[in-house]
Amino acid sequence: LEVKQHFEMLSTSMWTLFKMMTMDGWTSVAEAVLEERPWMILFFLVFIFLSISSVSIVPAIFLETHMIQRERTRKQMRT
Repeated sequence: LEVKQHFEMLSTSMWTLFKMMTMDGWTSVAEAVLEERPWMILFFLVFIFLSISSVSIVPAIFLETHMIQRERTRKQMRT
């Protein structure tokens, strides 16, 4: 019943996956799903890995872009 509540509609599924991506209470959802479908551990491992990776990569891209722009501005000011 708990699994169905989290994944019954597209909106609740998206909200559940967003909560899992932010690591907010993801263990209770994962445990409930794994009780019914143990093979879903593959999905959870990949999803959590990609979530952590994307959370790390996005700020790195913004920082690199900012640093490149700052360096261009410094070069322009020197000339």
